[in-house]
Amino acid sequence: MIKYLIYFFISKVMCLRVPIHEMVSTCVTASEEGCKAIVAVHESGQWSTTLKEKENLRSALTEADCMSQKVMVNSLRNTFPGLSIVAEEEEQDEDITCQIELKRDLFHGDDEIGIDISRYTVVIDPLDGTREFVEGRLHNVRILLGIVIDGRAVAGVSAAPFLSQILAAEIKRWHLAPINTHTQVEAVLAAGDGKYKSVQAARDFFSKESKVEIGGTAAKFEAIISGQVGLAVTHAKTVAVDTCALEPMLECAGGQITDYFGAPLTPYTNTNRPNNLGVIASGKNYKKEHNDLSLYMRSHPAPLALVNGLDQNLGGDPCHALDIARTLDGSLLQLSHLENIFQQDITAFGVPEKAAQRGLMSQACRIVVRTKNNQIKSIFYKRVKFSDLSYQKNKSRLKIERDANSYLIEASFLNSDAVKSAGIPVPQVLGIPDLRRDYTNPLNSSFALFLSDFAPSNFWYQRNLLDFEHGAAGLKALAKFHAAFWGNTSIDNLQIWPHGAYFEPDKQEPDHFDKVGGDSWKRHYTAFADSFSQQKEHDFSTLGDRLQPLVRHLAYSVHPRNRENQQTIIHGDPKAANLFFRKSSQDADLQAGLIDFQWTGYGKVGADVAHFLAAAVEASTLYEYESSLLDIYYDALCSSNPNISASFSRLDLQADVEDDILDTGRLVFGYQWLRLQATPDILQQNANVLGRNAYNKNIQNAFWLVQRIDSLLLDRGL
Repeated sequence: MIKYLIYFFISKVMCLRVPIHEMVSTCVTASEEGCKAIVAVHESGQWSTTLKEKENLRSALTEADCMSQKVMVNSLRNTFPGLSIVAEEEEQDEDITCQIELKRDLFHGDDEIGIDISRYTVVIDPLDGTREFVEGRLHNVRILLGIVIDGRAVAGVSAAPFLSQILAAEIKRWHLAPINTHTQVEAVLAAGDGKYKSVQAARDFFSKESKVEIGGTAAKFEAIISGQVGLAVTHAKTVAVDTCALEPMLECAGGQITDYFGAPLTPYTNTNRPNNLGVIASGKNYKKEHNDLSLYMRSHPAPLALVNGLDQNLGGDPCHALDIARTLDGSLLQLSHLENIFQQDITAFGVPEKAAQRGLMSQACRIVVRTKNNQIKSIFYKRVKFSDLSYQKNKSRLKIERDANSYLIEASFLNSDAVKSAGIPVPQVLGIPDLRRDYTNPLNSSFALFLSDFAPSNFWYQRNLLDFEHGAAGLKALAKFHAAFWGNTSIDNLQIWPHGAYFEPDKQEPDHFDKVGGDSWKRHYTAFADSFSQQKEHDFSTLGDRLQPLVRHLAYSVHPRNRENQQTIIHGDPKAANLFFRKSSQDADLQAGLIDFQWTGYGKVGADVAHFLAAAVEASTLYEYESSLLDIYYDALCSSNPNISASFSRLDLQADVEDDILDTGRLVFGYQWLRLQATPDILQQNANVLGRNAYNKNIQNAFWLVQRIDSLLLDRGL
């Protein structure tokens, strides 16, 4: 019987499911009891202080800390047996006299099923601002309880014992919102007294702005949430219990929190891990200032000194992209990681900011190292963590699934023997890729690849838009790539997309077919009215409506579903950002290399060629040399694989490319320009963004595409 009862109890604990709002409710009740304990200790006037770190008042520990923690921990464990709890002070034995019945029904929520108790961790700071408590600044004292699910802080409670105030929030909603809010910011920055060099660096950055000293991490963050200050900076000795509760509350208020270098704080685990790269927090209207400060900190010697092995002079840039050079778990890459990749002893590394890429779908950086024998080498690091990318969070599940699969495909293709036979420079995968595809929740997917580098030291470079010489070199590289797989039956079992290209129809939302004409085109025509009116010989007012009837049939014609109608393997996204160029000598031909094979799959070459022209080549070159560029591509295709000319003529190429240019209108008018809310001003803002397609960053290229589609429709009597 006893064995049965024990089994029943354990099974009940293991199966316990708790909605988030109930967990918040119990934490609020626990914080009330913690507040009572702190106030009682203070009113007794009989409490002593010990220092956990000698001569460091910030490490002060009092009976108030201990009593507050004891009553909260014991009460939470009594309410939820099996709940994982991380608390700041050393835990003591269970004390049933400190077990208070906690309320689970203070709030309501939509989740009635709840979340398994084993996925929860509650992170407790029983007294944030102990120095404030000791020195009598009681208004800055807080109790903090952070609620973590699977390593992510999802809700938090902050209680002020001497203000009779409690805040409680999940990431997307307040349960107990701040009452006293400020209509005007009183100071830009809240920081400590500047004892720490990194904090002083932040204060120096805002030397001309108003600043205020606020003690205690929670009090600083709440000043942001209430609108009193714009940003706050803490020293690099805070720990998980200091920030866990505050992070979701700040996010609920529209703010953000990062380390000094702009990276999200590392996940919360079952340990009180340090925030040893400091903390920057900001309000909803201070994103630019936050990013500017992080950029400054990535070049300032004081915060950079926190990074083991970093040489600020490596890479030719004093600023280092340390927000990207992270493992998928969020910690900084260490020398040991790089030694595993290079298979050499590494003495120092740098991550030059000028080579960093922060795209909507991924981040990447060049890592430069110095070996033990003083060689300078570099690699390219591609890091993708969907949960850190705001653009991914707003996508449909279809597109998140698509994007997650694309990184598996890129890693597989670049690791295959097939890519080695392509005959053009492509990256090599170094080490073992870290591929974490989450099939239950694709937004939790993450991927990391170390790749060989198209390094400037080997004369490689990129261009924002391609002139004739670079356009020709890029098309020759594509031709060699296409020719290598044309008619090759050994490629049929590769783990690539069955229908290549990110712009093929099934990789987009189904409703984009219906958004080419009608109100969508009216919106585009109005937005570009001034630009269009300068070309009086053209009437583009009905262009979208003329194209609309063709788009569905055309899309599946240029992107065939049947393998027998597909010609070869296509790259799938040959834009300027995905090409590198170099001349090995002054008299050598210009060489092109390709990167980014996420969308590689089976298809027709016209899709790659048309996308290359529309997305990569400058408009003036297209107006004058479009036909010549197609000649160059076709000649390179046939010279690389002479068997092609028998079944695929230059006229066939012309027809396919023209169909694909029309199909480009489907994606641009029916999706991209709607997402961008494109206008000439928006294109101008994107002018120097390498990753943008030409028609999304250059008004002349946008007009070329519109004019070319108009001309092709007129040729067809439409």
